[in-house]
Amino acid sequence: MKKFTLLIIGFLLLVTTTAYAAETQQGKQDLPSSGFTIWPLNRNAIDIYQIIHEVKPGQEIEDYVMVKNSADTEKTFGLYPADQEIKNGKTVYKTSDDTQENIGKWISIETPNVTLGPNEEKKIKILITIPSDASFADYKGGIALENVQPSLDYPGINIASRVMLGVQIKVTDDPHEIPKFVQANIFTSATPTLWVSVGIFVASMAYFIYAKKREKNEKAKSSSGEK
Repeated sequence: MKKFTLLIIGFLLLVTTTAYAAETQQGKQDLPSSGFTIWPLNRNAIDIYQIIHEVKPGQEIEDYVMVKNSADTEKTFGLYPADQEIKNGKTVYKTSDDTQENIGKWISIETPNVTLGPNEEKKIKILITIPSDASFADYKGGIALENVQPSLDYPGINIASRVMLGVQIKVTDDPHEIPKFVQANIFTSATPTLWVSVGIFVASMAYFIYAKKREKNEKAKSSSGEK
């Protein structure tokens, strides 16, 4: 029984460690890299790469984003909200020079300019304020993380690169809470290490049962021989 208990404890520790590693890896998962990245701190179950809220007119929501500089040099970034619009038949985000009408006006960013060292990341607070006269509708926009660098080929010209974090806001008189993203479930995870651990446990259990049964049979034979 003591060996069996130790085996169970060992298995639970192994699975817990594996599940934690899988959760950490999934929780830290970045968007496609372009040298810098922005993602929601509070991820939701609908789309972990977007900020999604349902709100009433006049409501205010506090949220957070994470930004990261994946380059090996220090960089300065600008952050700004932007509406989505249809241009030449394609859905695009407005730039900082465009006139914003909804999400681009409703979001304020605590730190609109941030300098990050190599591989540094930072949490930034945002505030979403819905006007009291906002119409009931679904609104789409985003938060831009933009880096401006002088062109190496054309002196005097700056090149702006940006990545966008999508924002979806439903304005309604009956808002529902958006379900939160739940980290990897050990029973549905495709993590290979987890299933190797499960396989080892099953094999160990089978051998344990076989050994105990053989021991019991040998004792029974020994008892019969003594009689």
